Amino acid sequence: MLSQAALSHEHLGFAPLPDNARQAVYDSLTACGFAREAILELYNFTGRDGDFTLNMLAFADRVRRNPAEYAGCTVYNATNGLPDREIVSVLAQTAAPFHIIHREDRFSFWATTLEQNKINPIDLGTKISYAQLSQVLQEYKVDLAPDQLVSVKQGRSQFAHPHLRPLEPLQLALWAIDVTRDTLVDTFGRAVTQLRADMNDRPDPEITGLAIRMLGAMILADTGALDASMRQRRSNLSFDQLLLHPNVHVFAAIRNRSNTGLLCTQATSRCVDNPGSHTSAIHAILQAHSHGSRHIRTSRGCPCAGTIIVELGNQVTVLQPDISVHRNQIILPFLTSHQCRI
Repeated sequence: MLSQAALSHEHLGFAPLPDNARQAVYDSLTACGFAREAILELYNFTGRDGDFTLNMLAFADRVRRNPAEYAGCTVYNATNGLPDREIVSVLAQTAAPFHIIHREDRFSFWATTLEQNKINPIDLGTKISYAQLSQVLQEYKVDLAPDQLVSVKQGRSQFAHPHLRPLEPLQLALWAIDVTRDTLVDTFGRAVTQLRADMNDRPDPEITGLAIRMLGAMILADTGALDASMRQRRSNLSFDQLLLHPNVHVFAAIRNRSNTGLLCTQATSRCVDNPGSHTSAIHAILQAHSHGSRHIRTSRGCPCAGTIIVELGNQVTVLQPDISVHRNQIILPFLTSHQCRI
């Protein structure tokens, strides 16, 4: 077990990095192969004792944001009296194997390994000036390369540098998942309890389903998939911003990924005023063109694509709905303020 002092998020206050320190970190990490868009600023993380905010978290993938597999290097501006070793013990909960700590006008560079289920910080350099940071990281460039990081974190390889060979990032990731699990479960449980109190006229499965949607939306917001500003405003997001459908940030994210399409199962009031008035007519169209596959009708909401059936073979084929029917007989005639691009 780590000491309570080492794990308490109350000791990890947040202060922005000085501009020249921030630029030194960006230059050093990108020189090691990290994509600039994979270096997320103001990263909120839920640790064993609550939330703390990192100045940056560099991921080893341009898109994927699962910390256990892709967190590469944390960056934290220390403005308190905690020793760097204790700070590293907290930062290790992100499952990142490397850590850059800024204090006053110097950096320190750390790695983490696990020994007998305890975090062991490894000092890779202290009192590093802004100008020297890139040079220090270059010594470990082979192991900081994103492809190498992912391979080692997934247990398919090991670090090459002699100082890093004791590191076992896969075991670190499993430890991080274990120490943060109870906090995440408790947080989800409190959300369900609060929803039950606020929506006591609703059936329990509906409340649990809403909580799951909220959790999924928060995960998407955390990763930045819904827009960087939503990730940074994580704790101040409203239900509407998280769950509003269709979501403009989802559309923007999909447009940035070639060969990716979106089908909405239901229409909302953003697609047409009073969508419920069109429910029966759209159900009838979907049923008539279901090609022998069952169109599942629900008691709530107005369908758009309705029941979607996709065949995964050598190519991805949408079997249901018929795309032409969906566009020409449902979206264009009924959904007069549709948000999708057709």
